[in-house]
Amino acid sequence: MSEIDFYKKSKYIKSFSDKLRNNETNAEKLLREQIKGKKVELLRFHRQKPIFAYRENSGIDRFFIADFYYHPSRLIIEID
Repeated sequence: MSEIDFYKKSKYIKSFSDKLRNNETNAEKLLREQIKGKKVELLRFHRQKPIFAYRENSGIDRFFIADFYYHPSRLIIEID
């Protein structure tokens, strides 16, 4: 994959995760409020974080978007 292709995909993935962040579900909103209001706020959770999953043999990169992600422990929380 060329550098230009990577940045095009990155912009697409980021814009998609931004849309998800702006349209959170009630459950996601409730958890976000709980995290903000408790001692957990010391932890920096990312919301709607794109995560690289794998690269197919054809060279296509696959990502998923985690509802909440804490990088130091690589904790992913999915609420659906």
